[in-house]
Amino acid sequence: MEADRPDPTRVSGVLTPERRTAPLAARRVTRMRRVQKKDLPSKTCPVCVRPFAWRKKWQRDWPNVIYCSARCASQRTAARNAGAPARPSSRPS
Repeated sequence: MEADRPDPTRVSGVLTPERRTAPLAARRVTRMRRVQKKDLPSKTCPVCVRPFAWRKKWQRDWPNVIYCSARCASQRTAARNAGAPARPSSRPS
């Protein structure tokens, strides 16, 4: 029965006694640190007047991003026209 089992020192993913006693820091793979949200560039949305931060989704197009969401982008004309005087209708009264 013992002959059927693979040697645990040769199986990948199995910790050998030497690796179990090694300090945790020695076993860790170096990882990249994440950028904190406060360190990302931000802009202010002209519709809702709230700040919004850079997102990976906008990586290539950040200079052209104006609105924080699709909802604000769809309401842009309403916000633009809110401060403008009403246009006279072309219909005769």
